[in-house]
Amino acid sequence: MKKITLVLIAIFGLSACGTSLKSKKEFSPIAGEKFAYQITSKVTLPDNAMSIFRTRLDSQLAASGKSMPAGSKGVSQVSITITTYEMRHGAARALLGIFAGKDSMISIVDVKDPNTNEIKNSFEVESFNISALGTSKGMIEDQADQIISTLTGVPIKQ
Repeated sequence: MKKITLVLIAIFGLSACGTSLKSKKEFSPIAGEKFAYQITSKVTLPDNAMSIFRTRLDSQLAASGKSMPAGSKGVSQVSITITTYEMRHGAARALLGIFAGKDSMISIVDVKDPNTNEIKNSFEVESFNISALGTSKGMIEDQADQIISTLTGVPIKQ
């Protein structure tokens, strides 16, 4: 029984999900800075995936107190471009686990200065899931959480 438990722990340890951040330069949120965002996608996303992403961005940005309507004066405009969205079929994930590849979502986030409208910072967020566990919703929400956490400088609480 102990051997089976150890094997299962090893398998789940090798099968993981996560989110990484790559920034061109260190991103330092400004106290009191407010944001409005727009999303564009270079890849086809299912409607439900985009809805999950937008809903999570809205809720987390509102919870941070840093959300403002687009076009408001003194608001940093954030452009989120989804460059990669790859999701394994549920059956492949369940049957083959890590051997079925990985789910991934990558976004480039550009933050524009509210006065000059020039890009003042840019960063890339990659979320992935290589395990048989986890859901597409969880991975998409992790992506949104990392974006908002980076913008606001406040860790997202689940």
